[in-house]
Amino acid sequence: MQSKLNIKEYISNTEILSKISGIADKINSDFRNSVDYSNPLYTICILKGALLFYCELIQKITLPMVTNFITLSSYGNDFVSSGNVKILSDNLPDLNGKHVLVVEDLIDQGITLDYFTKYLNEKYETCTVKTAVLLNKKCNRKINFTPDYFGFEVDNKFIVGFGMDYKGLYRNLNYIGYVDLEK
Repeated sequence: MQSKLNIKEYISNTEILSKISGIADKINSDFRNSVDYSNPLYTICILKGALLFYCELIQKITLPMVTNFITLSSYGNDFVSSGNVKILSDNLPDLNGKHVLVVEDLIDQGITLDYFTKYLNEKYETCTVKTAVLLNKKCNRKINFTPDYFGFEVDNKFIVGFGMDYKGLYRNLNYIGYVDLEK
């Protein structure tokens, strides 16, 4: 039987929602002259971790948009990324000539977003591919990848909550916490 992890609050729900509003404002400003109903913004949520961030973010984006989802994995059931990205499901529409916004929960080593943005650029001739992440963990970066939009810089902690999990648990926390590995 799995024991409960010792989770400490790291970022409150109020702080998260405020930061997401700021990210949405920047996206609205950056794309306001590029997209319209004949050429909407195509958003892609990387499941499962980014789901809560994505849902909050798209409610605040006032531009015409099409929502899409993809499942990628590099963590499995461990505390660190394996470094191997797998596309577990790809039901994306034709993105040729489209403005694309990839939404991810956390950028850690940079491997997943680097892999996926390269995948999009190789498979499609997009107008733009931009990335939005809620958490930016620069201290672990192995690949020089900088997200276009991010909410918070975070320390080298194992993060859970607000969609992020450990072995499928803790996604439902309405705040961002970290696993206290000392206990």
